[in-house]
Formats: sequence, C-alpha cells, structure tokens
Amino acid sequence: MAGILSLIPLIILFSVVGGLGWFGYQIYLYTHDLAHHGRQHMEKKNISFNKEGMKVGVKGKSAEDYEDSTQKAL
Repeated sequence: MAGILSLIPLIILFSVVGGLGWFGYQIYLYTHDLAHHGRQHMEKKNISFNKEGMKVGVKGKSAEDYEDSTQKAL
C-alpha cells in the first residue's frame, strides 16, 4: 500500500506535464492555422511574402498598361 501512495505525486506530475504539453500543442496548431489563413488572405490581395521580403503585384494591369499610364503623367 505504501508503494502505491508514493507513486501518486509522480502520476500527478505526469498528468500536469501532459496537460501543459497538450495545451501548448493546441496553441501551436492555432497559430500555424492563423498564419496560413493570413497568408492566403494577403495573396488574394496580390501581396506575397518570401525570403527576400514582400512582393506587391498590380492587380488587373499589364506591364504595358502600367508604363502607358506613368508616361502619360510625365
């Protein structure tokens, strides 16, 4: 009986550590999912992130139309 009673603190410790590990893993999954949805939302607006930095595309204009509009301003 005394052997089982000495294992109770160990069982409680493993339960607490396991619970904290599960909670941390759930936070990791949530933040990863949130970042993925944010990236998709920005890509819909024609903004993409890569290793070099951020790339912003002009939606609905070709390079020739863009050059024509900037040359007209000059």
